[in-house]
Amino acid sequence: MTKASTRFAHTTPLLVSYYLLIIQPKAWSNIVHTLIPNAAILSKHLSTFAAACGATEVILFERTTFLVIATSSPSTSDAFPEGEEDTTQLEPKRYERTSELIKAFKHSCSRVREEFRSLEMELYDFTAVLDEMTRNTYVMIIVHDPTIGIFFILQLCTLAHP
Repeated sequence: MTKASTRFAHTTPLLVSYYLLIIQPKAWSNIVHTLIPNAAILSKHLSTFAAACGATEVILFERTTFLVIATSSPSTSDAFPEGEEDTTQLEPKRYERTSELIKAFKHSCSRVREEFRSLEMELYDFTAVLDEMTRNTYVMIIVHDPTIGIFFILQLCTLAHP
């Protein structure tokens, strides 16, 4: 890392800038996360939204880069439906991996001249919906409860749009 600063005669730095070569998406995500002054408030609202729709987790992504802006932190007691146990640990790098996969899918769409707008997946273990939240963000909702369908999640996304 190199450091450049603008100094006046009294040698007090007024402007300090850092030139970084950042290769890892996690590093960029951490920088973006620290630049957002209300990230804790966003996380609180995402947790409320997750509770309202029975989601295991809700993640807010920046639209262009798909960097994580904020997440709802699932509590172990609320993460899975009553009577079910968490048989798998949540992957620590799941946000990085999800971001990479979505960017790759978006790139594939652009190669065939299709516009990426949303993604819906209904699998045996979980349901995932990625939808536009604002013109600058996407929201991903992960639900492990098989009784909650995609249509319900999409309706809640529609109602949650600002």
